[in-house]
Amino acid sequence: MRAPALSAGAASGPWERVRQAVSDYYELTKPGIVALILITTLSGFLVAPGPYGPPALLLATLAGVGLVSGGGGVLNCYIDRDIDARMRRTARRAIPAGRIRPGAALLYGLGLTGAGLAILLAWVGKLPAALTFVGFSIYVGVYSLWLKRRTPQNIVLGGAAGAMGPVIGWAAAGQGLGVAPWLLFAIIFLWTPPHFWSLALLAEEDYRRAGVPMLPNVRGAAATRRWVVAYTVALAAVAMLPPLAGVGGPLYLAVAGAAGVIYVAMAVQAWRQAIREADRALFHYSLFYLSVVYTTLVISARWLA
Repeated sequence: MRAPALSAGAASGPWERVRQAVSDYYELTKPGIVALILITTLSGFLVAPGPYGPPALLLATLAGVGLVSGGGGVLNCYIDRDIDARMRRTARRAIPAGRIRPGAALLYGLGLTGAGLAILLAWVGKLPAALTFVGFSIYVGVYSLWLKRRTPQNIVLGGAAGAMGPVIGWAAAGQGLGVAPWLLFAIIFLWTPPHFWSLALLAEEDYRRAGVPMLPNVRGAAATRRWVVAYTVALAAVAMLPPLAGVGGPLYLAVAGAAGVIYVAMAVQAWRQAIREADRALFHYSLFYLSVVYTTLVISARWLA
């Protein structure tokens, strides 16, 4: 007599729960933000003058910064769990959806942060570890706990956290913190508001429902688009300065200049058209812009110098 076959759902149930748990804990780290910080940290390490450090130093730097950045993302999700529950695009995140308990997320975030800082202190150096902790403190303490719920300028000051990557990478390479790494910091610092405000224009109702004072739902869409234009102009100008500090060359100037002109033109177009499609296109181009600028900077500074 043939034994009854197990149903596919019963057979895969435990593995599906494991897969979901792994996915949830991974997503809590905000991997997109972590990837951006790691890329800019790598860029700072590569464009710093002098010979490359040993591969182990670079790996330890990226591991430590990645863990601390991921820990900051988890703690942001823990702090914002009430906001996330009221926003359509975040309501299915693991904490508001009830798949991960807040206490477990808190311990997870603190554990990742502690492990990352320990790696940096043990194998990279005190200055990179301190800079990483400063970025973490700005994101979790200044932005998440204080600014986000109080001012529509939250992302302006909070953006300093994400801009620390190239400074950390530069310091990890063993170089002193002169003008050059802070110009790389300034590029990301000025890039963050127009990038994020373009997204906020698309999610305006979500932020209003959650009671988060983002610029579009406090000052209005028209004022937000004007601010996007202003920051984009400043960004395009500052992005031309690294060669004056000895980083980059003619190729970088040509590519950064062309990319900046396109970015400003698209920002002006989005302001004049005042439609969601233009805001969405600008948001996506902002990601392309930063990747092109930093990739060209590394190529120009390291291999074409």
